[in-house]
Amino acid sequence: MNLTAIIHTILKEYALPWDGIHGVSHWARVLENGLRLSGETGANVEVVQLFAIFHDSRRINEGVDDGHGQKGADLAIRLRGNVFELPDSGFNLAAPIHKTPVWAYPILALMLIGIGYFVFKWPYFLLVIVAVAIYACIETVRERRNHRRLVSDRSGESICTFARAFDCRHTDTWVIRAVYEELSRFLAVDGQPFPVRADDHCYERGLKLDPEDLEDLASDIAFRAGRSLDGSEKNPFYGKVQTVRDMVAFFENQPHLDRTDSAEVLKCQS
Repeated sequence: MNLTAIIHTILKEYALPWDGIHGVSHWARVLENGLRLSGETGANVEVVQLFAIFHDSRRINEGVDDGHGQKGADLAIRLRGNVFELPDSGFNLAAPIHKTPVWAYPILALMLIGIGYFVFKWPYFLLVIVAVAIYACIETVRERRNHRRLVSDRSGESICTFARAFDCRHTDTWVIRAVYEELSRFLAVDGQPFPVRADDHCYERGLKLDPEDLEDLASDIAFRAGRSLDGSEKNPFYGKVQTVRDMVAFFENQPHLDRTDSAEVLKCQS
């Protein structure tokens, strides 16, 4: 399978920066981990390759982007037969077509009728829904303003400031750099990298990272730091990461990665 030709075709329509959080280097990391796992699980290598390069290929937002996975599958369907070939048995695994089952429509109708009944019977129910929506919008705006304020307050801080919070004689500087740069890019405000501090709290009291986002970040950080996520449940910091400092310590305690070759994907950035 000619991955280079497929990737160049995808990049012609790719809406985000090639070197962004979910760009080509991310595809390479997914491919890297997928190929390692395929050797242990016996997964179809061609399916793994296609998933790695198509799963984020139709993103239009680096954050929440509902439906981007199905859009990537739709692109794979469109390119199949022109840019690459794959038998139906494998392709249905790589790009499953999601069809709404017939029984879902009556259930949806009943739900809508139920909501309509509640609104008709208790009009204040609608006010509650509106109030919750308004509150969510206000919280989003407030969080965004808070991040802008922090970026302004931390003007002049960089990875050098961050690194000084650690004893670099006993801490892998590759881990320090990977954690800082991946978090900074993910939390970027108005295109500006977010100046992360070692003692920033990761969750509600600080950076407000979503656990699912943290899982994606963990894969990217591990790859950049040359660390494996295998056996993470044995890590002394497993389930105990609260601050960015804890995150560095977690990756510091993970085994070094035995890399396979994903240069085919990475070279497409140039």
